[in-house]
Amino acid sequence: MLKRVKKLIVPLVLATGLAMFTTACYYEADNNISEVTNVSNESIALTFLNNLVAQDYDAVTDMLSPEVQAAITVPYQLLVSGRFGEMIDFNVLETMEHEGFQIYTVSANHGKGSGVHQVIVDADGNVMPLQTIQFAFQPMMPPANATYTAEAVVIGEGTMWALEGLLTIPQDTSAENPVPALILMPGSGANNMDSSLFDNRPFFDIADYLSSNGIAVLRYNERAFTHGIQIAQLLGTNFTMQEEYIEDALLAAEILQGDPRISQVFLLGHSLGGIVAPRIAEEAGLDGVVIMASSPRPLHLIWYDQSVNIIRDRVDTGTITQAEADAELAMLATQLEEAKNMPNMTQEELATTFLFNMFPATYELSVIESLPLPFIARNTNTPVLILQGDRDFQTTVEDDFQIFLDGTAGMNHVTTILYEGLNHLMMTAYRQHGPLVLDVMEYIIPCRVDTKVTRDIVNWINNNTN
Repeated sequence: MLKRVKKLIVPLVLATGLAMFTTACYYEADNNISEVTNVSNESIALTFLNNLVAQDYDAVTDMLSPEVQAAITVPYQLLVSGRFGEMIDFNVLETMEHEGFQIYTVSANHGKGSGVHQVIVDADGNVMPLQTIQFAFQPMMPPANATYTAEAVVIGEGTMWALEGLLTIPQDTSAENPVPALILMPGSGANNMDSSLFDNRPFFDIADYLSSNGIAVLRYNERAFTHGIQIAQLLGTNFTMQEEYIEDALLAAEILQGDPRISQVFLLGHSLGGIVAPRIAEEAGLDGVVIMASSPRPLHLIWYDQSVNIIRDRVDTGTITQAEADAELAMLATQLEEAKNMPNMTQEELATTFLFNMFPATYELSVIESLPLPFIARNTNTPVLILQGDRDFQTTVEDDFQIFLDGTAGMNHVTTILYEGLNHLMMTAYRQHGPLVLDVMEYIIPCRVDTKVTRDIVNWINNNTN
């Protein structure tokens, strides 16, 4: 079952999403593995799983190797609960051993669905981060009193990258009474169709409001969510925006453009999805683009600014000294210069260079090729709506929204809206200004996308629908 461990740098999740990455591992297949019945580390694996069920994430983190703990840039709760929901229970299906690794395949029920995972214990008794083989996500469905219905959709049906999705569509919609439709495209990482994070499901909130107000909405599980292991095995560092976003969004657009019940097709990109949305709109011939909580800048610049802000935050709270901060800032400056050297790298160097030790240069180049402002400028007949919360600490008003404002000044097809008090999920921001303003654990607070945002999206689509 396992051959060797490889490191893969992947985006974490939507909400911690834009330019916040973490290290994961995957394993290549090997047929020369025997089943074991008496495994000395079984109690370690069971303790790890029981700690997940008990939501004791400090204990879970302590069971990881020091190297893995150092590589994880956010609380472990985000890696499991944030994506799948809390683990409710589990059942050990199979126990295997290979080259000092002991591998436990388990089924588990979560708050957002059910999955099959592997718990891997090394020779020193350290546990690897939970490896997910498959996960059946349970999206939010229309409430009992809904004025719309939900239809199952498969993006890329018949291909190796098929993705499950839902089309919510107002009742009584027909070829004689067509409605506009909006495709929802999430931020970086392995996001499900609700873009759920803990108990928050921003894409369901948007779909629910829009489909209750005359607009069909198509949302789907991201490719990295459904086929993460296959992506790692087949593409490795050659994974780009083409595979993460463009191919699937174009297929989603084809489905809607071929549906006689749909009059016009719009696309909303959140966070990293917002960067590439204007490019997709151009390639698919869409009728408009919504860019939500996004940036016109490449990832390495966003990552640099986020890292600098985190270091300053740690100094303010006394977590590190100014001398330690200066050393980290100097290292960041060196890494920024390496990123600026990408145009001079060979293809081999690009494939083996990890900018800021986090994401491949090949991926970053694909982001640069997809930056939104050039596509917005040359598609003046495609209306664009840019939305930003002023309490967003991942894409900020000063560093990102202001560049959008400057870069689209005088463009009549562009509308920009800034919302007071909203965060990266376009939900109410509860964190306080000052120290620790970069706390991603704010997203653990249950909330909903602000109705000012969803109302503005509805009005904008209606104003741009023939």
